[in-house]
Amino acid sequence: MQINSPIYYSFKNDSPYTNEAIWVMNVLSSYAGIELINKQEEKNITIEINSVFFDKVYSKSAISEAFLNDEMEISLSDGSIDFISTIFYFLNCLWEREQNATLDHWGRSDFSGSIWDKFQLKRPIKKVNQLFDSLLKEWGIPLPKKPSTVFLSHDIDVVYGAYLEDGMALAKKGQYGKMLKQIKDHFIKGPQWFNFRTIANLELKYGLNSTFFWIPLKGKVEGVGKNADYSLKNKAISTEINWLKNEGFSHGIHKSIASLSLKEEVELMQMDILSNRYHYLKFDFEHLKKEMNAAGLLMDASLGYAEVPGYRNGYSLPFIPFDLENRTPCCFVEVPLTIMDGTFSKYQKSSGKEAFAQISDFIDENEQNCVISILWHNSHFTDFKYEGYPEVYEQVLKIIQVKSLKSVSPKELIERYLKDA
Repeated sequence: MQINSPIYYSFKNDSPYTNEAIWVMNVLSSYAGIELINKQEEKNITIEINSVFFDKVYSKSAISEAFLNDEMEISLSDGSIDFISTIFYFLNCLWEREQNATLDHWGRSDFSGSIWDKFQLKRPIKKVNQLFDSLLKEWGIPLPKKPSTVFLSHDIDVVYGAYLEDGMALAKKGQYGKMLKQIKDHFIKGPQWFNFRTIANLELKYGLNSTFFWIPLKGKVEGVGKNADYSLKNKAISTEINWLKNEGFSHGIHKSIASLSLKEEVELMQMDILSNRYHYLKFDFEHLKKEMNAAGLLMDASLGYAEVPGYRNGYSLPFIPFDLENRTPCCFVEVPLTIMDGTFSKYQKSSGKEAFAQISDFIDENEQNCVISILWHNSHFTDFKYEGYPEVYEQVLKIIQVKSLKSVSPKELIERYLKDA
């Protein structure tokens, strides 16, 4: 059964937090593919707003895991599920605002110490989806059953360092002959990580496309880490960028770890862009919202954990974040990052075979009502430092093709999820 006519809802109680509740209902509307309108009608749905919860949010009082019951839900005074508060809590990753929130050595929100970890989960679950489904069942509205789509992307951190990093990996394995050949090839045939057309042609082979995120600043940042080892002004780089664009691939900014604002770095880019992802995934979600709104970009693709796959905020689709400072929806779409090569190669120390098993299972579990965002760095397309990982990516593309999942671009995601903003 398809719902073609609008569904009306109103609030049981007067509350200063209707903006927040309407935002939650708008995300539900997008999820279910139905029109939900806040209007008093004779047979409408009524919803209670928990003002005590939102008082705590805006007073910045602690909303720890103790605020949730054993089902990871907030309760109303009568013991029933407080859907609005619980969904608002997860969508906005409010546990990350805690003063004692766990940060890793990069200063990023860590999975270890997150709400998921505190409830002894190995990775995030789709809690918001579960809550939306419960509401829809309660209201007699059919659950959505739409094929998932895939957002493929590549963060371009390093282009010229393959002979050092791959060479070091070969040396550690005692494969000195291969190491010398690899270094020789670097200077005769060119850098192995200057492989953008190889990546693009592989994806085109399976009828897919992707987005390349480029860092506008080069060099080290003292005490923090490294930005790009290339310049966007380099003719060879700009030639590849233009070739990719002509072949239907998209480009975005990979916001550096320098002290410049996102808006300032966008101005350094040599191309028109719509989207961003933070380098090292180094960001604070509330600060990200401010930066994105100020920069005028329409999509961010940073919301994920480095250590584990899954939906960091418990929701499997892009959404318009809520600006807690101004108490209004933001002006951009957030596309959660779910799968990253480095999660398996660096953090979990997994072999290619082990990584593929996890990724394959994840795709199987998320064939409906999801955007599966997959990040594969250009450095993971050589078989020395990241042995087996080039083959894993092609195996993943095969699965996507067999399941008839469509790849989507930033433009398509923006048009789909920002249209009602």
